[in-house]
Amino acid sequence: MPKSTFLNLRPEKRADFTDAALFEFALNDYQNASITNMVKVLGIAKGSVYQYFENKKDLYEFLIELAAEEKLKYTKKVIKKAGDGDFIKWYRKLLHQSLLFDLENPMLGCLLINVSQERNNAEIGNLALTNKRETAAFLKKVLELHQPKSLSPSLDSSKLAFHLTQLGFGLTDAFCIEKELDLRHFALERTAVEYDEAEVKAFVKDMVNALKPALG
Repeated sequence: MPKSTFLNLRPEKRADFTDAALFEFALNDYQNASITNMVKVLGIAKGSVYQYFENKKDLYEFLIELAAEEKLKYTKKVIKKAGDGDFIKWYRKLLHQSLLFDLENPMLGCLLINVSQERNNAEIGNLALTNKRETAAFLKKVLELHQPKSLSPSLDSSKLAFHLTQLGFGLTDAFCIEKELDLRHFALERTAVEYDEAEVKAFVKDMVNALKPALG
């Protein structure tokens, strides 16, 4: 986590540093993200980074937390209603908000997508597996809340939670494939993706509806 020297920076300087760091880690995996590239953009000495953070991993964890907090702003209201109403409608809303986050915040979205694919780095561990395990455990609990009310009693919540997790992690890629978009391009340009709200909703609905037979 950031040292007091970082927290005590002028807000605009702290924002510039964070933006440069997000840009670097959004466009590269952990191994290839370069502190040297960051400091060139910022025009500061490389040692300055280590006055603000213990090491590269410390900075990376700070950026992940920042991106996750921003994504939570999109999904928090939906998550709070996890046990209410119809499961399919709830899950559709969750995916919808998650996809909107990536489209409206490509740099943060690319960072979290990179995180979800990190699996072979000794320094940071298997983040892909960790994230999927945590997400699947959460969705399993939600499925079990709904199972007595509206889902098949024979439904295997563990296996279905895994399929739902895979869909969630791959949804933005699926949307970009269908619409012939490259989220990385928008991260490079630091611009949001222009989208049609109705098309986004229809896309998410179709993706979730494909799982209806499994939901019983």
